[in-house]
Amino acid sequence: MREFSLNKQDKLLKSKEYQVLRFSGKKIENKDFILVYKINELINSRLGITVSKKVGCAVERNRIKRIIREFFRINRSMLFKHVDLNFIAKKSASFKQSHNLFKSLKEVTIKIDN
Repeated sequence: MREFSLNKQDKLLKSKEYQVLRFSGKKIENKDFILVYKINELINSRLGITVSKKVGCAVERNRIKRIIREFFRINRSMLFKHVDLNFIAKKSASFKQSHNLFKSLKEVTIKIDN
């Protein structure tokens, strides 16, 4: 059960970490999400989530964040290298059902250079 939990060391927490990722990371995009990623030297992958107010009301933004966290927890083993990931939601994500968002997240994540 421990492998599915999400601890502090599994998250991007500081603004500087997001900035480093933004300026030196690679970007993959589809209709619902932008994924910015960079290989790190840590022993685990880390997750960052960005959902702006343009996406929708607080309820919608929180729903999208919950779905992204759940996707990361379940599919963390799919990542062959240790990477920092920042999922940025687009406005079109707020109109999708959960299973369609999972498909969209998987579509973006598969394209990471392994």
